[in-house]
Amino acid sequence: MENTAVEMHPFVRVLVIATLMAVPILLVILPRLGEIRELLKRPKIEVPEKPGLQWPFRYGSDKNVSICPKCYRQNPPENKFCGYCGSEIMHKKEN
Repeated sequence: MENTAVEMHPFVRVLVIATLMAVPILLVILPRLGEIRELLKRPKIEVPEKPGLQWPFRYGSDKNVSICPKCYRQNPPENKFCGYCGSEIMHKKEN
């Protein structure tokens, strides 16, 4: 059986791949260009920082619950490691 593949220069191959990736993106963006411009003109919302928020974050009324620094889930005070992802927990008790 004979090989029917067309050999291309590596630079031409990169151009073909880039074109195949860029055309669908442009077909999606160009019709919505007006909407994108309007979104960029909107004023940006500034979120104020919450005073007194320190690590580990506390939720609810239980002050001994720590939040995992990796997956951000609540863990009971007796856990040394997160019960969900296994990373080490830093416990700080509030007075």
